[in-house]
Amino acid sequence: MPDVPVRRRDSWEDVQALAIVAIIALCTAAALPAAELTWLRWSGIPPWTPAPAWLAATAAGFWVCAGWFAIGPRITGAALPCLALAGGGWLWWLAWTAAGGAMTLAAGVAHRRADIRRDQLARHLDRFSALLDACQELSLARDGEGFAQALCARANVVAGDVRSVNVHLGRGERLRLVAQAGVDQQSGAESDLAAVAQSAQDVRYVVAESRSLLRRTKHGLRMLLPLRGDRRRDGGIDKEASGGHATTDSGPTRGCLTVALPTGTALDPLRREALEALGRIGGLGLAAVDLVEQTRAAALRDDLTGLYGHDEFMRRLEEQSAESRRKDRPLCLVLADLDHLKQFNDRFGHAAGDRALIAVAKAIRDSIPRRAIACRQGGEEFAVILPGTTIAEAREVAEQVRGEVAKTPIATAQSPQTITTSLGIAVLRKDETIHALIQRADIALYRAKAAGRDRTEVAE
Repeated sequence: MPDVPVRRRDSWEDVQALAIVAIIALCTAAALPAAELTWLRWSGIPPWTPAPAWLAATAAGFWVCAGWFAIGPRITGAALPCLALAGGGWLWWLAWTAAGGAMTLAAGVAHRRADIRRDQLARHLDRFSALLDACQELSLARDGEGFAQALCARANVVAGDVRSVNVHLGRGERLRLVAQAGVDQQSGAESDLAAVAQSAQDVRYVVAESRSLLRRTKHGLRMLLPLRGDRRRDGGIDKEASGGHATTDSGPTRGCLTVALPTGTALDPLRREALEALGRIGGLGLAAVDLVEQTRAAALRDDLTGLYGHDEFMRRLEEQSAESRRKDRPLCLVLADLDHLKQFNDRFGHAAGDRALIAVAKAIRDSIPRRAIACRQGGEEFAVILPGTTIAEAREVAEQVRGEVAKTPIATAQSPQTITTSLGIAVLRKDETIHALIQRADIALYRAKAAGRDRTEVAE
């Protein structure tokens, strides 16, 4: 036999029932003396005596209470005027109509509150669904831009009525606005950006302390949430994850989620908890994105020197050659090869040879301009891509690299040693492939070796 649902009464319904009984008592007390009046005899309804009036009121009171619990407030309130007319007396009609109106109003207020609670519950259920969607979307993000865009979209759904949503990402104290969203993003973008600029200290505090912050401004409420995956439960920095010391600009990526609510919007506890949960999910997603970027960087770079490997060198050179033709600007390639590295390894050991490669890579990084791209071709050969550089400027860079390498000491088991390098330069020609460019630079490099090494040659 299926279970019959039982309607539960809360304390508010008990108060309403007591209020109905009180109204009936007041109506009865006021109607007993008035029932003796005869000024309404023209209606054809004889006046009541006190005893019938009291009995009718008592019976009606029981009927109202029973109807309230059995039938429901709306039907009971609607039937009260009919009951009053059946008893006779216009004063009774007015009294019972007032009682019915009061009960109907009370019932309407109760139902209105129930509807509000139902709507709030539905919105909260939508927020939890949005949190689940956020877990899926953020787990699929593979870079900072995609992560920030997905987080903005989810925060806009979780928060509901928002003015703007901003996501700042960066390493250390270098934070930048990566993504922005909001219902009035176009109309209020400048004011939002100005508010973000004024609250830069709040953003830095949230990122550094890994604590949420609620700030009230003239535009409304602004909630700032930390985004980081290397925090402990106490909110402190996980020193094991950062190498035992506070992270610097080379540490993990961190960020801040800023949700701006318009003026007059209430931040109820469930909405705040949902936003804080989104912040924690975002922190885990950001840690995953950071791990993917570190893994990708490790796969693209040479393990020994930290420079880009051969595959990434070819990709970057192809990319720069296309941009050079599109923007009609020069592109130079410098190839460098260490002189007598094999004899150096035979004399001082392969460990010293590895230290030589590391020292040369550092010397190259310290000598080239910021826009240049340093790579390790393989073995003892290095390459430097110089976009937007003329052949004369490329020769200056090559000579600076050669001089820096020659004076860099290399630790060995006996005493510090030095090593020299030979370099070849080639500038990209019109309609030339990157393989042809590499071949011409390689020919210039071998011409430098044939001329006595420790020198720079330019391809014809």
